[in-house]
Amino acid sequence: MAYFTEWRRSMDGPELALVTIRTNGSIAEWITQDVRELPDRPELLERLGPVARERLLDDARTVQV
Repeated sequence: MAYFTEWRRSMDGPELALVTIRTNGSIAEWITQDVRELPDRPELLERLGPVARERLLDDARTVQV
């Protein structure tokens, strides 16, 4: 299981991108997800660090569209 190396949140809506970047800088994985659905995706949550996980779960509860 590889941890996501980056995450990006849209400033205008619920879009979340979870990214895994290889050591050579190329993108190994890019998942686009509605942040509101993240609590229902434990397989994604376990690949986030604890600080990112808490922040994104908070976003999932409070995001407005």
